[in-house]
Amino acid sequence: MMFCFTKAIRHASIECLGLFALLDEHVAGSYMPLFVKVLKHDSDKLKVTALSAVMDALLIFRQSSWNHVPAQLDT
Repeated sequence: MMFCFTKAIRHASIECLGLFALLDEHVAGSYMPLFVKVLKHDSDKLKVTALSAVMDALLIFRQSSWNHVPAQLDT
């Protein structure tokens, strides 16, 4: 029974952090490693929420320093 509550809390926390990250581009950049970790290791429901947070931040902060492609990869 505790496992269900933990999943629900994790989902709500990722969703809240994603919304919180939209307030400031530096905050968004600081939470990107967490969202990427969720994308790699968590359940599908959490992955969708984390991906939504990443995409929202990329759309809001297009010109931020943390989402630029390095020059050696940009062709």
